[in-house]
Formats: sequence, structure tokens, C-alpha cells
Amino acid sequence: MALAAQTIQTPDGRTTPFEVNAFRTQGLLRGADDLELVLDRADAIRIFQARDRAARPWAWREPGS
Repeated sequence: MALAAQTIQTPDGRTTPFEVNAFRTQGLLRGADDLELVLDRADAIRIFQARDRAARPWAWREPGS
């Protein structure tokens, strides 16, 4: 089986393709779990949050306020 190529080779030599979500493939190839993959995107997440906070401040109400 070749995860990067998304193929399986049978004992008789036939190759069969399969699909795996790109996020999942990246994690499997690196041996990373979902949390590691999310943390790799921490900067992009912070940028998104800042833009979303500016566009929708009501959605970012602080707890207890």
C-alpha cells in the first residue's frame, strides 16, 4: 500500500486507487494526530479569529460579561 500515492497493490500485481482526505493523509504520513495538525496551523487560526472578531464582535463576547 502506498499512502502517498493512494494506491494498493494486490499480490497478483494489480493496482487499485483509493482516496483519503488530505488532512488525514498528512497526519498519517507524519505520524501526527489531529491536535498536532491543528497546532501546525495556529498562526492561520489566530489570523482568522482576529478577522472574525472584527467582523462579528457579538460572537466573541467574553465569558461572564
